[in-house]
Amino acid sequence: MTTIELGEIDSSPGHQPADGLDRRLIRNLALAVTLLFTLAGVTASARPAPDALRLLWRVPMSEADAVLLGPDAVYINRIVAGTSHLTGYDLATGAVRWETLTDHTTGTVDLNEPAGRLLMGADRQAGGVNGVFVEFHRSTVAVDARTGREVWTVPGQVLTADGHTALMGDFSDRGEIIRLRLLRLADGVVVWRRETAALHTFAPAADRIVTATVTGRVEVLRRTDGAVLRSGQVRWVVPKPEDNQFDDVTVEGDHLVVSRRWAERGATSVYRLDTLAEQWQIEYSGYTFACGTLLCVHDQTTMTAYDLATGELRWERPVAGNIWAAAPDRLVLDADDGTGLILLDVRTGAPIGGRVRGGTTVWTTDRTDDLYLLTPTTAPPNRTAVARLDLVTGRRHLLGTTDMLAGYRCWLTGHYLACNRDHHLEITAVGR
Repeated sequence: MTTIELGEIDSSPGHQPADGLDRRLIRNLALAVTLLFTLAGVTASARPAPDALRLLWRVPMSEADAVLLGPDAVYINRIVAGTSHLTGYDLATGAVRWETLTDHTTGTVDLNEPAGRLLMGADRQAGGVNGVFVEFHRSTVAVDARTGREVWTVPGQVLTADGHTALMGDFSDRGEIIRLRLLRLADGVVVWRRETAALHTFAPAADRIVTATVTGRVEVLRRTDGAVLRSGQVRWVVPKPEDNQFDDVTVEGDHLVVSRRWAERGATSVYRLDTLAEQWQIEYSGYTFACGTLLCVHDQTTMTAYDLATGELRWERPVAGNIWAAAPDRLVLDADDGTGLILLDVRTGAPIGGRVRGGTTVWTTDRTDDLYLLTPTTAPPNRTAVARLDLVTGRRHLLGTTDMLAGYRCWLTGHYLACNRDHHLEITAVGR
């Protein structure tokens, strides 16, 4: 599910996990993190393919509007006098397919493409647990993405969804999850429900769900029926935002990864998901993230990669900058000195291709071997170049230029680039 808000963007993929590991605070920013890539020194001598970029249509929008891109449609949700005005546009032509009004919903909308459902949070409330601010929804409205027809309304908030079902959470007034329900996205019918201890966070997996209380008591549930497969206690710190003290839980393959941060230090423990037996742990001063089948640790000036299952050191290299996973087998290093990006092979840490300089981000959820780049041109001036970076080879391909984009966020889906420019959403065809 994907929601984007086309506002300001910088030259990093969004955050460094070390600054706050409470998944409920960063989940909506984490998408699953897509990527930044850059290009500099672009001049008129770099000739793109003919008609590689072509503006198709534009429509007015405000900074408060929520925008979603589907495979063949654009959805814009505008809140007017407390009422949600949701409009579906044809992605290629801009023709209005449908419009619908819903009461009590907020500006946030998620698209579940396989089920053809737009999921809208309603009746938003705020709470707080151990000083952690929490916003949640008391109910959810599902809209047919093809017709705009309201399909169902149910209590609770969508926590995670696959192509057929959604895991819903009911919240206490403080913002703790106190009840879980799995429902069918097609009709909203409940498959199973279970009361829970007050949950602090959760982590979805393909066929399982891991829940955690504020004290670090975890349960592994089977997704299909909610049965408890395993429960136990993991290493934990009580969240204290004022002391930069947080926890985070993720599932990586057959392993549960629990990260903790306090003061200026962090620690990560890796457990077997089937037994909850601790396999290994590591302390650091930077941040960690999964990179393929490895756990990458960025510790100030050094990047180290460990086997996720055993903790065995696989490689180590000096780094000076932010680094993140661009693909299962690629890392991107954004140099602190402003000289640009370097692609790294996840398995060895070796660089791929040359350094890519300058620029800002194009976001995408497309599963491809390419990254897309935007950068101001030098000759002619006041233009923005769009280029494609091949993650396999590290080679860069200029696709064309467009009018200057200043103060923007762009999103790519398929052959379409969507950008916020001058209070309008612009859709541009992008050649490959």
